[in-house]
Parts: sequence; C-alpha cells; structure tokens
Amino acid sequence: MNKTCCYINIILLIITIISLIGYFMIKKQLESAKSQISSPVSFAQQELIDHKSQAASDNTEDLKNILAEYLQNQNSGSFMPDSVTIKNRFIPDLNPLSSEMVISQKFSDKHPGIDLAAPQGTEVKASAAGKIEVFEQDDYFGNLIIIEHFNGYYTFYGHLDQVFAVTGNFAEKGEVIGTVGSTGFSTGPHLHFSIRYNDNFIDPFQLIKNNEK
Repeated sequence: MNKTCCYINIILLIITIISLIGYFMIKKQLESAKSQISSPVSFAQQELIDHKSQAASDNTEDLKNILAEYLQNQNSGSFMPDSVTIKNRFIPDLNPLSSEMVISQKFSDKHPGIDLAAPQGTEVKASAAGKIEVFEQDDYFGNLIIIEHFNGYYTFYGHLDQVFAVTGNFAEKGEVIGTVGSTGFSTGPHLHFSIRYNDNFIDPFQLIKNNEK
C-alpha cells in the first residue's frame, strides 16, 4: 500500500513538473512574440497618417497653381520678399501652440508625432504656409487638418475641437486654423502634431527648437 502511494505521488510530481515546464515555455513564446509587435493603436495611427497624406497630395498640379497665384499676389504690392523669406515661410518650424502647454507624449517610432496638452479651445496655428486638407470626424484623430507645404513637408493637426480652415484654401504661416479639442480617440484636450518630410516622420521639435534659437 505504501509503495503504491509512493508511486502515485511520484507520478503526480512528474506530471506537475511537465505542466510547469510547458507553462513557462508557452509564456516565454508569448512574451517574445509580443515584443516583436508594435502597439496596435500606434500602427493603425501611422497607417492612417499615410493614407490621409496620400489623399492630400493627389493633385500636385493644382498645388503648384495655388502656390504660384499666392506668391504672385504677395509680390504685387509694396512688400517684395526675398527668396529666403519665401523659403522659410514654407518650413514647418513654428510651434502650433503659442500659449501654455505640456508635452503629454513625445515623438518615437511607435508614436510618429507629439501630443501637446492644452486647455480646450486654445488656438492652433499653421506651422508653415501651405494648402489645407480637412478631414472631419476621423475615427482616430477626430477633426484632422493636413497641410501640404509644397517642399516635401506635410503637417498634421489632430483631435481639434473647432476647425476654421477650409479644404483647398491656402493658410499663411501662423494663421489660426482651429482650436484644441478632444475629438476622436482621445482621453483629454490636446493637439496631436506630426511632421512628415519625404515620406519619413521627424520629431517636430527638431525644427521648432532650431527656429527658436
């Protein structure tokens, strides 16, 4: 009887050890797989930006005509900007929020932009001059504005409350195009601001800090 109990205990112990080994192997595989997968929200966010910027840039010839007309109007009066002034006007190095704000999320590979927390209704300005494309009530970004700057740069302004810009219009650098909100996938009032240059996202503060020096 004692031998039988001993055998049963040994068998149960072996089964327990095998189960534990299997559990830890599966856990390790799951953690390894998880580490290789980007955040679902971040991946969806980047795919969405790619799609929106493509939609905003399908009419290149139209953009050239708008730019030519705009520069002609600017140069027709007494103000004659030099080439440096014109070039700088289209570089997105202006902070879109001039009032008090807090950086709630920094730029990273998984978050291709910066989140600037600010009070609801804070004015949002165009970081550079360009043609406007408005996407209202986007599932992720809520009220979203994309501006094409004619030089490889695109800027993105997401989660807006009010939108003052109109699709197809030209925005001047520093012009108020909307207000901070919490539309779309958002937990509080903030501006999601992204800059894309030649199909690559860059940290907006790389340009903004250089401009403030």
